[in-house]
Amino acid sequence: MKKTIELIQKIITCKYVQQVLQYMIDNTITDNEIRMWTSKCDLIPTSLFDKALAIVDTQMIICELETKIKSGEAHQTRREIKTMQNELNTKQRELEEKQASLKQDAKETQKNFRM
Repeated sequence: MKKTIELIQKIITCKYVQQVLQYMIDNTITDNEIRMWTSKCDLIPTSLFDKALAIVDTQMIICELETKIKSGEAHQTRREIKTMQNELNTKQRELEEKQASLKQDAKETQKNFRM
């Protein structure tokens, strides 16, 4: 979880979004509960929150894949490991794209709050 929190803090500049996600992680609250809460107050765009959740999901998938590859369980064939490595590389590229998109959206949101 610490990596996830650090990731969120690095990519999100809108303080309110950061607080919502931190609260969600600290209290093990589901994204649906948070979505209901955020829909009641207009301070956070739903699209921004959805992108942040997608990043967290992708990061978790990456961690799972890395663990599977590192564990090198005896029954895994080279082909299976290669497949997981390819999937890992794909997920890491997706993560970078999602981070860039969210960072841009967060900057725009923050700029709009200042106006």
